[in-house]
Amino acid sequence: TVFKVELEEGSVNEFYLYFSSDGETINLPLTLYSEADFWQTNYKQQLFLGLFYGLLFLAGIIYLFFYTSLKEKSFLYYGLYVFSIAFMQAALDGLIFQYIFPGGGFFNDRAVMITALFSNFFLLKYCEYFLQVNDRLPSFQKLFKSVYIILIGLFAMVFINSKTLELVYPIANLNGLISLILILTVV
Repeated sequence: TVFKVELEEGSVNEFYLYFSSDGETINLPLTLYSEADFWQTNYKQQLFLGLFYGLLFLAGIIYLFFYTSLKEKSFLYYGLYVFSIAFMQAALDGLIFQYIFPGGGFFNDRAVMITALFSNFFLLKYCEYFLQVNDRLPSFQKLFKSVYIILIGLFAMVFINSKTLELVYPIANLNGLISLILILTVV
């Protein structure tokens, strides 16, 4: 969030900011810049973000090309995982709100959680196919399906109301930890 503050030299001012959250942590680095310094910092950040998102987009496209050529599902899921990570980071960086859905609203309030759930899902699907869980450890297939069911339930909770949305954050974090433990166990 950026806003202009007019300060007269030698003056003392008090400003009050009110922030609220639906359960997500608020990171609030307060920095005062002169207008020239602000634009310089902003240009550097935009360059970095352009490179970052450009690499993610390129990686996602390459893996989808691998999938179309080799018909190996692990490439499909990894490409979709890369795109979901890009969208989640874009939601965290505020780019979805700024460029894709500038009107705000219902979807914007839930974009971080929606993209995080998709990221968790595609990561698990990628690992399931890449590690050949169905062939090598069929008993673990039930655990993967259990986590998928939890993800579907969390996805539904995102859209019910604001109270269930608040519950989704800690449960999704716990589910992400369980997913990582499951992946490491399979490896």
